Amino acid sequence: MSQFGRDLVALLDHLKLEQAVVGGTSLGANITLEVASLTPERLRAMVLEMPVLDNALVASAIAFAPLLVAATVGQPLMRAVSRVARLVPASRVPFDIRVVLDTIAQDPAPSGALLQSMFFGRTTPHRDERHTFTAPALIIGHHRDPVHPFSDAGMLCRELPNARLVEASSILEMRMRPDRLYGEIDTFLEQVWGPRMRVVRTRNARAAGREPAGRPARRTATASRGDQRTRT
Repeated sequence: MSQFGRDLVALLDHLKLEQAVVGGTSLGANITLEVASLTPERLRAMVLEMPVLDNALVASAIAFAPLLVAATVGQPLMRAVSRVARLVPASRVPFDIRVVLDTIAQDPAPSGALLQSMFFGRTTPHRDERHTFTAPALIIGHHRDPVHPFSDAGMLCRELPNARLVEASSILEMRMRPDRLYGEIDTFLEQVWGPRMRVVRTRNARAAGREPAGRPARRTATASRGDQRTRT
């Protein structure tokens, strides 16, 4: 996670962005906390969904231990399976199956290294350090998921001095019915950066008659780069 945090800071350097709102889901939230540890002055704010902290340790060990064994001890077998998966023509299978095949087709060595770091390395800054992170934070948590327990989201909200917690109905809300949570993110981004940075929900625009029907939904964010505005 610390290396991913350094990679993200290097991306900000490459894009010549002095500050950014950084966010992530699950371990992506942990990487965001690593950025707060490395370069707090580059962080305008954080959007953290389902952080993986102390209360997730047992469930994570149960869930990921078989994958760790498969990606390390079972690496020869996994490489043979990945070679077979790469032989399947992507154009002839549905998208959902392509996603599964793409996962199976990956080289297991990097996955094994990542899983080993989760078990034996640092997955997030220590709670004593987290208390010092002053960047505004929007934390999104939900119940009924032992790998991303709501207690971790609540604990992080109590630790961060400028944090607000939003409770999602389930892990599916952001994926299937995102309007409410996108609205929360919109409001948060406007508070920390003003209207230059926001999530645009085309469904709402379409309902208001400003967007033609049939146009695919998109998300747009704008941020400052020096004296310029950058759209991503």
